[in-house]
Amino acid sequence: MYEVELRSRVDDLQKMENRLKRLGAKFLSEVEETDTYYGMKWDVGSIKQLKRNGGRIGILLRIRKRAEDSRTRHIFTMKTLPSDDSSIREEVELDIGDPERMREVLGAMRALEILTLHKRRRKFSLKNIDFLLDDIRELGTWIEAAREGVPKGHLRETREELERFMRRELGIENVESLGYFRIAVQELL
Repeated sequence: MYEVELRSRVDDLQKMENRLKRLGAKFLSEVEETDTYYGMKWDVGSIKQLKRNGGRIGILLRIRKRAEDSRTRHIFTMKTLPSDDSSIREEVELDIGDPERMREVLGAMRALEILTLHKRRRKFSLKNIDFLLDDIRELGTWIEAAREGVPKGHLRETREELERFMRRELGIENVESLGYFRIAVQELL
């Protein structure tokens, strides 16, 4: 199964939240996340090479610290890039009890720590689409439309559905298929 996600910078998260609520979106949660991204040395080369190729990476590794209410979880994620469309990734996630030990494992595997992003995220759901309103310290404010668990044969139609909804219902013109990692590589490194 795959995850399909599209995003766009927005100037006013509150205005976007109000628009989602008017359309009938249900508020699900608010979390704070710290995402530290890694790449395998053989895949990344060097940070300079990564920047030169626009942050394109075959296997993206992430350790996420997620704080929600009084609970904190750590999640290890591996995302692969199966095609030229960076809005579609195969993703595997697992909870980890000891993030420092996981960092040691990644170091032993010669993974490079590339960058860290800090975000406050408000999650809504509407029409089987997750809408994430993100305030990212390093990148500004964004809306993301996402659907997880998409079968391989439905990737293109799901992407088109998300883009159509963002444009028609939310009035967003500049829909971005790049993930936050690639955007951050291009803007911050």
